Amino acid sequence: MSTGSRETRIFAGWWVLAAAFVGEMLAIGSTIYAFGLFVKPICEVFGISRASANNGMLLFYVGMGLSAPLLGRWMDRHSIRRLMIGGALAMAAGMLVVASSDSIVVIALAIALLMAPGSVAIGPLVANTLATRWFVRHRGKALGIAAVATSIGGSVIVPLMAFVLAAHGWRAALLVQAALIAVLMPLLAWLVIRDRPQDRGLHPDGDAAAVAGAALDGPLWTTRALLAERGFWCIGLSVALVFATNQALLVSLVPYATDAGIGLAQATLLMSAMAFCSVLGKLLFGALADRVDKRWLLLVVAACMIVLLLALIAQPPFPLLLALCCLAGIATGGELPLWAALVAERFGARSFGGVLGLMNPLNMLVTLLAVRFVGQAFDARGDYTLAFQVFIGAMLLAALLVLLIPRREPPPRAAGAALGRPA
Repeated sequence: MSTGSRETRIFAGWWVLAAAFVGEMLAIGSTIYAFGLFVKPICEVFGISRASANNGMLLFYVGMGLSAPLLGRWMDRHSIRRLMIGGALAMAAGMLVVASSDSIVVIALAIALLMAPGSVAIGPLVANTLATRWFVRHRGKALGIAAVATSIGGSVIVPLMAFVLAAHGWRAALLVQAALIAVLMPLLAWLVIRDRPQDRGLHPDGDAAAVAGAALDGPLWTTRALLAERGFWCIGLSVALVFATNQALLVSLVPYATDAGIGLAQATLLMSAMAFCSVLGKLLFGALADRVDKRWLLLVVAACMIVLLLALIAQPPFPLLLALCCLAGIATGGELPLWAALVAERFGARSFGGVLGLMNPLNMLVTLLAVRFVGQAFDARGDYTLAFQVFIGAMLLAALLVLLIPRREPPPRAAGAALGRPA
């Protein structure tokens, strides 16, 4: 009877993933997705332009990019549960400051120094790190599920905040969100989150014994060793190029479509289709990552982006453009779980937080450059053709970098002497 009970019991790793999923929803849904709700109210209250208001999102991205390497290192060496509790409180405190302050400078500091690091401490980096530690055979599937949290956050958190904002104003909406994060996330972290399955006397995936135990955890990589490792730069740059191109397309797709004579409703449908299909892509590519070489899957992502970019230059009929946007949405959705799965495969679970965190500033920098470039290219030429041509070149470069990713994990000696787990 006990054997049957053990077989039917849900593996604790799925509960850990569920708690991290909620954190990721709150971290991204209440910031990146919900930011647009606050642009007009902020402009009206402080008498600033929309461009100035949008600098808040720029500060948020910069704060995330700069704090991710430090917090990623923390995850590799200290308690993720405590980090999530502290991050939730910091993020809630930042929202409280923004909601109560009448100073643009104070608001900017709260966004960059409290909200951004707090979102990193409860967001995708944490969820991916926990998924990597708790799963090996089902790692791709777990990473795909974790990646869906950002999309769900946009569809759940944004309407909630919009409802409160419409009824009570933007400050009240921030206060409600701050209270939700400050109460829910520390509670979930304390009750559910455990750093590793070994903390509960378990093995990854709920297996009876660890499979190839040394390979599951891996060495503790130093920053110096990572920066000298070819795989680090190939993975980081290829993913950054794909992500940046996708972000530049997202901010340009509606203007491009309306310039081409497509109605606003249909142009918006292109965006919605990409967003919906990205959820499918996260689950599909996450599951495939457990069975197929992740490098080939990342090549598929780059190829789909090239097809869409060529179509945008050719200006096809709307039905074909919609179909290609759906295809690109599936592909780009798969990029996030593939990125995490590649990092885990090449560098091990033990250094996962530090490696992924160190790649974040690179991702942020390339994305900011791409988003700025696409606007400048349009201003200079009057259309997006040049920008799309440059992005095709970026996808070809990304594909080349993918092919240069080492086939097997680097040997432990590459990590230097820092191999012992800290107490």
